Amino acid sequence: MIDVGANSGQYARSLREGGYDGPIYSIEPLPDAFATLSESMNHDPLWSGMQAAAGSAPGRASINVSADSVCSSLLKPTASLIDAIPTAQIVKQIEVEVIRLDAVDLPKSSRIALKLDVQGFEKQALEGASALLSRIAFLEMELALEPGYEGAYTLSSALPEIEALGFEIASVGRGYSDPVTGRLIDMDVLFEHRR
Repeated sequence: MIDVGANSGQYARSLREGGYDGPIYSIEPLPDAFATLSESMNHDPLWSGMQAAAGSAPGRASINVSADSVCSSLLKPTASLIDAIPTAQIVKQIEVEVIRLDAVDLPKSSRIALKLDVQGFEKQALEGASALLSRIAFLEMELALEPGYEGAYTLSSALPEIEALGFEIASVGRGYSDPVTGRLIDMDVLFEHRR
């Protein structure tokens, strides 16, 4: 399991609580979140990771750090996202390392699950995983119905491109809704690689 945009490890911990006992590799760019994540990794010999953001090319970039940290993104949040989730407001910018997922030394398994929770930056993360995609059995992504970040991947823009990569929808989960209007903001989509 590759957990990209791991934040402080919430997703990986939920996998462990659900009974998954295989290897986990977490990638998270924010220093504070990565420090908390590292504490969990230190107590689990099959859980490792690195502090970085995933993108299409290696280098350095400014990340917009949100008040809640989980809405932090390499993209700028839209006014509509901040209206719906006030804690998505940017509180600072910091420079982070950006890596291609293809460059990560991963277990040589032919079936990998990849979770991307990168706040609109999924397209770029996938572009940096082109050599890895043939080994991805399952791809889980949080996809917005409307752009929550400037230039973000949305459900409608992502679907044809992800299907062209050989994946099909296996499951859809309801994501976050606007607390005032009740309007759905994003969905958790699980894709399976067609073999």
